[in-house]
Parts: sequence; C-alpha cells; structure tokens
Amino acid sequence: MAEAAPGDVICMNPGEVHDGAAIDREPRKWRMIYLDPEAAEEEIGEDFKGGIETTRP
Repeated sequence: MAEAAPGDVICMNPGEVHDGAAIDREPRKWRMIYLDPEAAEEEIGEDFKGGIETTRP
C-alpha cells in the first residue's frame, strides 16, 4: 500500500492493481504518466534489461 500526501510522487509497477482512492476519502487530484516499458528500457540502458520493478512506491 502506498500512502501519498499532496506533492508526493509515487511509482506503481506494471500490472499492479490499485483503487486510486484517497486514504482519508477527501477529494484529491491525480496526475499520472505512463512509461512505455520498451522506451524506458532503451533510455535507461542494458543494465535493466528485462524490466524494473520498484519495491518502495
């Protein structure tokens, strides 16, 4: 579970399920970006070939 306060940045792994609901149920705005895995791998380099998975959001 990831707890994010206003101004925080978190990262979700591909395929990870989340509900997007605020913990305190107060209205909140979200901004999301989605990275193409192949493009990210190309930019990051060969060291991460096969994928990257975060363990801490």
